[in-house]
Amino acid sequence: MEMMNRIAYFISILTIAFCLSPHDIFAQEMEKTPDLESFEVGDRIWLSTVSGTVTIDPVQQLEAFTPGRISWLVEEGAMVKEDQELFRVNAEAIELSERDLALREKKFKNDVEDLTWAVDEQKQGLRATLKELEDSLLELELSPGEIEALGPDVTRELETEKRRVEKSLQMKRERFESDYFEANLDTEIKELELELDQADFKHREIVQQATVKALSDGMVTITQSDVSGQPPLKVGELTTLGVAECRIQLTEPRSRNAAKEDLMITVQGSDGVLFEGLFEREEPFILGQSSTATMIFRLESDETKPSREALDGEQIVRLYLKLSEPASLIQKEPFLLKHTKEIQELGWKGFLQSMWPDAEVVYIGPRVIAVRRKE
Repeated sequence: MEMMNRIAYFISILTIAFCLSPHDIFAQEMEKTPDLESFEVGDRIWLSTVSGTVTIDPVQQLEAFTPGRISWLVEEGAMVKEDQELFRVNAEAIELSERDLALREKKFKNDVEDLTWAVDEQKQGLRATLKELEDSLLELELSPGEIEALGPDVTRELETEKRRVEKSLQMKRERFESDYFEANLDTEIKELELELDQADFKHREIVQQATVKALSDGMVTITQSDVSGQPPLKVGELTTLGVAECRIQLTEPRSRNAAKEDLMITVQGSDGVLFEGLFEREEPFILGQSSTATMIFRLESDETKPSREALDGEQIVRLYLKLSEPASLIQKEPFLLKHTKEIQELGWKGFLQSMWPDAEVVYIGPRVIAVRRKE
């Protein structure tokens, strides 16, 4: 009897196995879908771990890109703010350009006044012409007695002249009453404005090429006041005090294609203090045959200021993508091992949406996927 029960048990198992389709099996697995809120919630996704160089009190080289005399706008050792002008090369050229632009602006005003005056004169002249033509028409009006006295030949000539005057009067009146003069004046003024805008653009270009600004807050060190040789040439330094910067080079496409303002890093010093860094700027350059970029992050910690002994030099850097809002972080590996076929067919996005239809995939990282409930 016991033997018969065991055989019936195995038969029932085989029957169920053969009767269930892969879809049914997958549906059963979906019934066991864990609650989305049971996963860890975070505000960032790991992208990669790279080597980076941390510099305490970083120094930026101040370079001149055109030859000539340097006119420093700050003193040696001055503390400056980001975007503050530090020096100009060939300040004389800038001064000449400023004087030229000022003369052009003055000439523009005078030209506009002259054009406006000339248009007023033309309109006044046309008004006088209209009055003369109207008076001529009155003189060409003949009474019956005058028509009889002058005879038909003279009368026909006078009628012809009258029609000519009427036609001329109509044309000139239409011009006077239209915006002809104003339209011409507007066109000529716009041409003058274009010339002035071109001169202003050229001046700003000269100033931009000759002016160097601070890329960040810091202290200025002046090394020279004259540029000779092939630019760019070093003329000073800008030291950012009390700051730690980390430089990393990214070659992995996922990291390079991410929005730079959404990137952040963490670096742990030898003293165990964890520093976080936000993207600050990028320094592009060519490496071999491929273009890459050096990204610079400014490190900060709520615990302490950056220590040269614990942080300076080569460090292991973890790169993350910041999320706009916290999301559930789904580890790929457990699902990939259990649902390989489904993931291959649906892709990660389709697979996760089949598990949580009321959720959206925020970002698919190398190891973790951010998923959030739809609002």
